[in-house]
Amino acid sequence: MVPAEALEGFLVFQRGATFYFLARESGEASDVTRTLKVVSVGLPAIRVVGRQFKPTSSLLRILSPWIKKNRVKLTQSQALELLSKGSISFPAGEHEKGYVLVETEHLVLGCGLLQKNVLRSQIPTSGASLSESAQVPALGKTIS
Repeated sequence: MVPAEALEGFLVFQRGATFYFLARESGEASDVTRTLKVVSVGLPAIRVVGRQFKPTSSLLRILSPWIKKNRVKLTQSQALELLSKGSISFPAGEHEKGYVLVETEHLVLGCGLLQKNVLRSQIPTSGASLSESAQVPALGKTIS
């Protein structure tokens, strides 16, 4: 459970099935942003999927210091496989089924969905896919 004080710096608003987080403005930031044409406001934080709330990878990265449960730690080779294939075999074991924070030893990757013995990536790829020889700099490895 994330403590309330971790969320104090944010305003929360809903548009459709998505809840957005918006940082409370400082006076200086307010002056700069007044001249900008706004297309979208805030960080997509939570989406309503069916009857569940799905956290976005961005939100999990921001709140990761406070998230103690529903964390799945992968080896670098497991992380590369998850990112390239979209899902991997993963024993649920002591983890609860549902949405989880996916991380490696040194990097929070984002959101995953743990079902039975399969971990499915919910990490956005921004339309890009990993090829057989793709490099993931943060993981320090090349897929081959």
